[in-house]
Amino acid sequence: MKQYIYIKSLILLSGLLMLMNADLSAQSYLSERFKDVENVRVSIWNGKEVAHKEQKIHIKLREGVGLESVLGQSLLSADEKSPPNVLGWSVLRLDSSADLMDAIQLLRTYPDVLEAEPLLVGETGNLPNDPDLYRQWALRNTGQAPTNGTPGADISAQLAWNITTGSEDVVVAVLDTGIPLVQHTTTLSHPDLQNTNRIILGPNFSDSPGNVRDENGHGTHVAGIVGAETNNSTGIAGTTWE
Repeated sequence: MKQYIYIKSLILLSGLLMLMNADLSAQSYLSERFKDVENVRVSIWNGKEVAHKEQKIHIKLREGVGLESVLGQSLLSADEKSPPNVLGWSVLRLDSSADLMDAIQLLRTYPDVLEAEPLLVGETGNLPNDPDLYRQWALRNTGQAPTNGTPGADISAQLAWNITTGSEDVVVAVLDTGIPLVQHTTTLSHPDLQNTNRIILGPNFSDSPGNVRDENGHGTHVAGIVGAETNNSTGIAGTTWE
């Protein structure tokens, strides 16, 4: 009974943390990420929040059509124009008085304009190669299947990993239902948790004699979130790589 109450308490605590995280996720991830980046703005584009260069438009015209012709039709004023690249895309920088999104919508109405969009901003990141990372929406939520969740409703693990991937000097105690072991042994049986330099088996306070073998699954789940081997092309990613 004590074990049941303990697990139930963990579930209730997890629920409270999820509710707290839902409130935090309402704040814009992109707005927070780029709030201090010069010349970058966060706006709604095609129903999604995007980061883009201020007053810059990415535009592609029909072959043989010049930018000056389209600007003349639209009466828009651009103080900087790049020539088309090998794929036919140019960049316009509108003067500060123009509304960027209105200008883009106007340009998209002209038949000579194949595409017009904000000049989007991307960034590289320290992303591990664990194949099941895409399932870990709590670490990195892009709205991916199978969860189909809310992009950015996560703990921003990738941003954290850009700063640090952890330290082997940090010790985390997991008080839970155990850890995966080979039956009747103390040999770790999960490939992501087999490194005995990372996992130190603690004392057994359950009614299962002899070892701390997980017969419930919850302890394995929690231990994996904390300490699964990361960037090893296997399974999930642990929050701390070291």
